[in-house]
This record gives sequence, structure tokens and C-alpha cells, in this order.
Amino acid sequence: MRLVLVLTLLMACDRGTVFVGTPGPSDADTDADTDTDTDTDADADTDAAEEPCFETDIVPIFERSCGTGDDSCHSPVAYGPIAANSCEGWLSLTNTPLGGDDCPPLPLYDRLVLLHGWSCLVNGAEESSFAPLRWNYVTPFDPDTSVLYQKIAPDGVLCAGENQESTQRMPLDAPLSEAEIALVRTWIEEGAKAGAACDTPTTPPTVQNAAPVVVIDHPGEGEVRLISNGPFPFIGRATDAEDGDLAASLAWSSSLEGLIGVGASFDHVLQPTGIHVVTATVTDADGASGSASITLEMVP
Repeated sequence: MRLVLVLTLLMACDRGTVFVGTPGPSDADTDADTDTDTDTDADADTDAAEEPCFETDIVPIFERSCGTGDDSCHSPVAYGPIAANSCEGWLSLTNTPLGGDDCPPLPLYDRLVLLHGWSCLVNGAEESSFAPLRWNYVTPFDPDTSVLYQKIAPDGVLCAGENQESTQRMPLDAPLSEAEIALVRTWIEEGAKAGAACDTPTTPPTVQNAAPVVVIDHPGEGEVRLISNGPFPFIGRATDAEDGDLAASLAWSSSLEGLIGVGASFDHVLQPTGIHVVTATVTDADGASGSASITLEMVP
């Protein structure tokens, strides 16, 4: 309902609509609703960090600031006969399907994200430079082309009707707090989520750290060596998706000897005679380990 309020407010007040019927809340009430709750800014900051949602975070802002039902500035009562006109000319903050002859009966959230704001002049531009701004009330991920945000932001683009009836910031007389404005902007930047979409995080899940890949190039698997032949080379490679080349950190061990060498290459004589399982192991910066092993036979 908040969003509904905002949108309606934007449309009615910008077109210079006479607020017929029950007037909106008094300035004193509006100020009290907006300013006396010392927790509003803190709550808004917390909500922004948790990806704000239309129903739980945005609607309440405009219910507090713009009124609800027939008491709101943007109610069908306030609009009177023009409420049956094109959706591009008005927007009620009532969260029920509304429509007219050329206005589909859409619920509030759909009206915000699917419908254009009316044509307008930007910041009182000369009539000769008039050009329609075909911005939606809310453009998900882009508050800078969202009429709703532009009307509440202190530095927003203020649009008037073709006759420049109004270039006023909304809500009238009692702007939203900095925290509330920031919350609305964050909501739009993160996709203007509503309903079930609010349960889906915008940011992708953290990718699990991949283990390094180790390859032993020499000697070959199952190779038989005579101890009397002396030392022979051990050569290996190690790469990691995050850390790159880790060959210099390889630790080599034998099942019969324990640690036998460190690095990408070294020479060594395996002792005693028998079957040696030689393993090269490396660990990346995030603690993930990779290894490779070969089996060698040493004979007298």
C-alpha cells in the first residue's frame, strides 16, 4: 500500500488535481507520523541491508506519510471523475484492482511497474522544449528512471503536467526521512521485489573454494628403480583456481620414508627397498588441499 500511496500522490498532486472529498491527514499528524518515531531511520537502515520488500518495507512508508483509504491524497475520492481516465493520468494508492475505460484493472504493485507516468516537463523547462518522459512509476533496478523515486528524492527530477500545474516534491509539506528515501531507492535498485520474490536473494550464493589440482610428471606410475642407480628426479605441478601456481609449495612424502622433498622438482634416492607410495600435496590460502600419488618399486 505504501507504493500505491506514493504513486498516487505523485500523479494527483503533479496534475494539480483538486483533492475532493475527505482531506488527507493534517500536517501535524503527518509530521508526528514521520518524525516522532525515533526508530524509523534505524529500522529503515536495517531493512535496506536485508533487501527491502514491497509489502513489508515500502507500503508502510507511504501509509504513514500519505494516509490510507479515502483519507489519502491519492484516493479515488480525491480524484473524483478523473479516476476513470487513463492509468497514465492518475494512480490510486489503494491496493486493489482499479481501472477505467482505457486502464486495465491492475493491483497496485502491477500498476507501479507496468504503467508510465504522464508526460511532463522537467524542472520547469520551457514549453518549446516539452517532450514526454515515458518513465514507469517504478523501473526495477533503475531508480533514476522511476517516477516514484524521483518525486520523493531531494534532488529528483520534478515533472509537471503539460500546463506545469505542479513541480512539487512529495509528500507535500513533510518529505520522507533520508533513511526512508534510501530504503525506497535500495528497494528499486535490488529489483523492486514483492511477494514470493522477496524470499529469493538478489546476490548469488558464495562459490565454495576449489581445491588445488596436483600432477606428478616424473617418475611414472609403477616405475622400478635400482637403489644403486643413485638419486633420480621428482617433478610435479600444482595449480589453484584462486591462488594460481602453487608448485613451489608442493610437499612430497613416501609411505616408507615420510617427507622426502619440497617444491616443483628435486632429486632423491628412495630407501629402503620395497614398494613406495609417493604423494605430492599442496594447500591453498583458504585451506583446501589437493594431492596426487604414484607407486614405485625400489630394488637392491
